[in-house]
Amino acid sequence: MAQSPNGNSQRLLLVLNKSDLLPPGGPDLGPEVPSHLLLSCLTGEGLDSLLEALRKELAAVCGDPFRGPPLLTRARHQHHLQGCLDALGHYKQAKDVALAAEALRIARGHLTCLTSGGGTEEILDIIFQDFCVGK
Repeated sequence: MAQSPNGNSQRLLLVLNKSDLLPPGGPDLGPEVPSHLLLSCLTGEGLDSLLEALRKELAAVCGDPFRGPPLLTRARHQHHLQGCLDALGHYKQAKDVALAAEALRIARGHLTCLTSGGGTEEILDIIFQDFCVGK
């Protein structure tokens, strides 16, 4: 990651596409161009490097999702996620179908409160947006 051209603290990942059209020695960009990645959308070359760079950047900004639970900064999120977990615990222990169904209804209600009542895709979009978790 490099600093943005105007010198502020924004993070910059410079990706140059159409690398398949470059001469074998690569581009001659000069010293002013920060470190960069070469990518060919046509051939897919460089895509793994781009995905790895994005993973590292997201881990630096949002925390690594593979190292501990996501950070919950809003009390409302904590409340509803804990309520959902509690309800799922009751579901797993329920001996009666009606009690299990009620526990699932309560768990879904907590998720609905977290996601403003959207359907499955909307729920996933809001979870990934608000919690900075990768899809």
